[in-house]
Amino acid sequence: MEPLTLQQIRDLHIELHQSLDKLIACFVSQTERHLTDTTVMEFMEWSHSMLVNPTCYKPPEATNDLG
Repeated sequence: MEPLTLQQIRDLHIELHQSLDKLIACFVSQTERHLTDTTVMEFMEWSHSMLVNPTCYKPPEATNDLG
C-alpha cells in the first residue's frame, strides 16, 4: 500500500473534522451537556452507545402518495 499524498491527508482530515462536528452537535443536542464538562472517555463512551441506539437518527418523513 502506497503512502497517502499530502492532498489525500488534507482531504481525509477535512472529512474527519466534518464528521466530528456532526458528532459533537449530536452529543450536545442529545445530552444537553457541553464538551467542557465532559471527559474524552465519556464522549467516546457516549459515541459508542450511538452504535447500539442511535438517538440522533431521524427517519425520513412518511409521504402520502394518495393525492
